[in-house]
Amino acid sequence: HFDLCLQINYVILKDDSGDSQYFSINSYTGVIHTRASFDREQKGSYLIEVQSQDSSESARPGQQGQPNTDTAYVRILVTDVNDNAPAFAQSVYEVSVE
Repeated sequence: HFDLCLQINYVILKDDSGDSQYFSINSYTGVIHTRASFDREQKGSYLIEVQSQDSSESARPGQQGQPNTDTAYVRILVTDVNDNAPAFAQSVYEVSVE
């Protein structure tokens, strides 16, 4: 029997790489948000592990009395932003051409 009102909660698991510290997750929707600004020249991708857990008792052997859980790896790719935009020392330049 499948419960359509079943709530699934999401968490980002801590990792040795430290990538998880740069992200947060909405525990009800699973939407991942950044906690920092990124620079692709320093690091082009991050890998985090997300765990989902429901409020139903597991039917898996050896898991009775515990909720159903699963994990997935999520790779986040950083796209480049022009962090060296052109700049001018003056607001107006005047030249003559002959």
